[in-house]
Amino acid sequence: MSDTDFTATSRAQMDAVGQAVGEEAFAPAPEEEISVRNFGFTADMLPGWIFARAREIDTGRGVRLIQVNAQATGSESMARIEILETEDAGQGRALFMETLARFQRDPADLLRIPPRFAEAEAVPGQGTFVFLRGNLVVTVASIGAVILQAEDLAEALDQSICKKPQDASDSKPVTSGRGADRTMVKSFTRRTARGDARQEAFAISPDGSVARVSDSDEPGQKGSE
Repeated sequence: MSDTDFTATSRAQMDAVGQAVGEEAFAPAPEEEISVRNFGFTADMLPGWIFARAREIDTGRGVRLIQVNAQATGSESMARIEILETEDAGQGRALFMETLARFQRDPADLLRIPPRFAEAEAVPGQGTFVFLRGNLVVTVASIGAVILQAEDLAEALDQSICKKPQDASDSKPVTSGRGADRTMVKSFTRRTARGDARQEAFAISPDGSVARVSDSDEPGQKGSE
């Protein structure tokens, strides 16, 4: 699927997918939920892969579409990665189902039930893999002369998305002014046995540097400078 295919899906298509996709298509809620805002590719995100021609497309629906071409080092294997970034996990799930509808096939023929590593997974065809992680819907598609195993690349990308930074500094991240629009923020939320929510957030710059984020530091939050 490319940006040229990113058109509104009909209500009939969505209703059909909604009826065909049950809760069994989605993994149980993880112990730690992740949400990503201002997703961006960093050089060390996928070791062994080189990113090129990254661009962002305005979908006009409050959803960010980020595209990048990836090539395996020393290989002709290439892939296009598309990230649909939504506002929250609920919208992410809805957009995953909408993505399935665009393939105009029976969802039962696309879905992997149960999903193996992500929150939901689909295999639309050879060399293409779609998965859901939090508020992100990710499509990986082979585009080179050599058809790659899109699922392997998708799993590596999911692991990178879920990875919690270990060497975060306590310095204040760039969350406003020049450079703020390129700072990715990963938020990890864990529910305690009492139902309380404990959250950690990290700001990741394009150069890979990481800083812990407080609520007042996050872009768009009151108190940002």
